[in-house]
Amino acid sequence: MKTRIIFLDDEPKTAHRLQEILESHGFSVGTPRTLEEAFKEVNSNRAELLIHSAHRTKTYSELCDNFFNQYPQFPSLHSGTGPDSESYERNLRGTFHQKMRPLTPEKEFLKRVRRLVFLGRLSRQNAVLTKTVKLQNRIDHIFETLDFNELKEKTVNFFDEEFKAKNVYFLSTGGYGHYLQEMWKVASVAPTDQNPTKHSLCSSKASTEAELSGLLSKISDRLTTGWELRNSRTTVGNITFIPLVGNQSKKIFGHVMLVEPLLYGDQSLEKVLPYLTRVLGRHFEHTQNFANAKSLNYMDDLTELYNQRYLKLVLDKEINRSARTNSAFSVLFMDIDHFKQVNDTRGHVVGSRVLIEMSKILHQHIRVTDYGFRYGGDEFILILVGSDSNQSLGVAERIRKQVEASTFQVEDIKIRLTLSIGIATYPDHATTKEEILELADRAMYCGKNKSRNVVYVAS
Repeated sequence: MKTRIIFLDDEPKTAHRLQEILESHGFSVGTPRTLEEAFKEVNSNRAELLIHSAHRTKTYSELCDNFFNQYPQFPSLHSGTGPDSESYERNLRGTFHQKMRPLTPEKEFLKRVRRLVFLGRLSRQNAVLTKTVKLQNRIDHIFETLDFNELKEKTVNFFDEEFKAKNVYFLSTGGYGHYLQEMWKVASVAPTDQNPTKHSLCSSKASTEAELSGLLSKISDRLTTGWELRNSRTTVGNITFIPLVGNQSKKIFGHVMLVEPLLYGDQSLEKVLPYLTRVLGRHFEHTQNFANAKSLNYMDDLTELYNQRYLKLVLDKEINRSARTNSAFSVLFMDIDHFKQVNDTRGHVVGSRVLIEMSKILHQHIRVTDYGFRYGGDEFILILVGSDSNQSLGVAERIRKQVEASTFQVEDIKIRLTLSIGIATYPDHATTKEEILELADRAMYCGKNKSRNVVYVAS
């Protein structure tokens, strides 16, 4: 491949002579007229040297100023004399910037060009190695979590900081088709594999499902078949998809979607992308393996909610998070009213089927950041992350009303049920996991002792 050299020059005759010399010796020459064109040359890793003039015109002076503000270490050769020449010599000193007179002999000109290109390549190789080490250290520090949702959030924030994109999204496997079809609009009737919690919106900046769907709709006809299964990045227009590939399974755990990334901000990042694909994929693979193992110990077999064993771990984690971020979370303690009568009159098999149906209702009200537990028997607990008492009261009332309006049918048996719900909020009502569970439980029993089918907030 030919070495690419670009010119920003307002002296056409001089520039043309130099371009002819370069082309006759096997170089490729570009003459960008705008800053964006110059950035694209660098972003594509094509350009390796900039030759610029003395800037007798304001347009080219501004172009070069802006270019070197973005790339202070990009190799350059300053050709020419003029009123601004001395100031440019002062500002662009060092190994990567040299000056020559317009009529420098061809041999000397080519010698300087080749030396600057060589130094630039060495610098980029060193930058890639340095960047890789720094990224590895940063990734190991940031991605210590084994919580899948937290890992997604940290991933999009990491790419946002590194690439300065307009927005960064995480698309889980199958998420592209999910949002393209705007399945989030009909989540209540979506089949299992289109569960909205599986493809929950995760972005580095404020966004909506409609905005993401709109972006994907604009490029859907330009994506080739099977791109989601490839282990290399896919770029369409100003959107780049980066796959996260597991090291052992080679499974793709999702894609990071960059909208208008500033890739030319650091050339080495372009070469580090394959490394990021592997190392982040490894983190997602470990997190998935942990989640699979955890589910065997922490899931209730009947309802597919978490069990008591996991409750204390989650409470410790959310108390630490809330204390660190100065945020709240609420515990909803629920008990099915008169459920003992169902078991006594209908049998435990029917009772178990009713508990399964009850858990399905609760699942509908659990966001991706929340947790649902079967506490024991007919008692359930929800932990609503980031929700204060008023917000949690609204959720609890919706659950209570839905249960009250539902008919639980097991074969030809129809059963009507109600819930009593108690709410306690951290840190308003309690500051330890023992206290918050006790207060939520006590609030629930206040409701059961008074009227049942009611929501009580701890005081």
